[in-house]
Amino acid sequence: CASCGRAMSGTRVGSKNNTRFYYRCPNHATNGREACPNGKYHRAERTEALVWEEISSLLKEPERIRAGVARMLEDERRGDPEHEMRVWAKRLAEVDAKRSRYQEMAAEGLIDFDELRAKLGALEAERKTAARELEAVRGQAERLASLKLETEALIEAYSSKAHAGLDLYTPQDRFDAYKALGLKVMAHPDGTTELTGGPMCSNSGSRQRRERRVQGLQLLWQQQRDD
Repeated sequence: CASCGRAMSGTRVGSKNNTRFYYRCPNHATNGREACPNGKYHRAERTEALVWEEISSLLKEPERIRAGVARMLEDERRGDPEHEMRVWAKRLAEVDAKRSRYQEMAAEGLIDFDELRAKLGALEAERKTAARELEAVRGQAERLASLKLETEALIEAYSSKAHAGLDLYTPQDRFDAYKALGLKVMAHPDGTTELTGGPMCSNSGSRQRRERRVQGLQLLWQQQRDD
């Protein structure tokens, strides 16, 4: 619902032999206009056809998806991963060098073993922090590089299917495509709908939402490989 943000729910109207399905805002239906002014019923058949028409045009233009995914990956990238990896690797090397110097000082009697134990304990805490940060940055860089390759293959798979014939998309295929691309349909009180999110608007939404979009692409690619 474009007015209150609640997920639209389905409902049926008509007699047993003439049933029509609609989407409506459950907040308005339950709590009235004061809770949400969007009292419009959106005909399910028409809304779904319009949404799929727009998405299918997107799937036929892989460059639009590539550009959107590139922006999405850039949003997920934290600064300069290569630089960060060098910084933390250098920090680990410095910690190891200090450890060796402290041990030499203790061997030469310049510090006692209690001092050595305290210094090595502090260094171990620094080492664990640096190793953890290095692993996190490296894992992020590897994940994004892998996702880029997986996404390219996924785009080709969906685009080929779209050009071959949109009737090849089952309802589950369509749902998976919506989810993987991070798309959301906003239903307005004037009866219009708006497609948001996904590669067209990769900068929108919170970091958590963008992260779910990345995970959705990874999951969908795995499903494509398993088929």
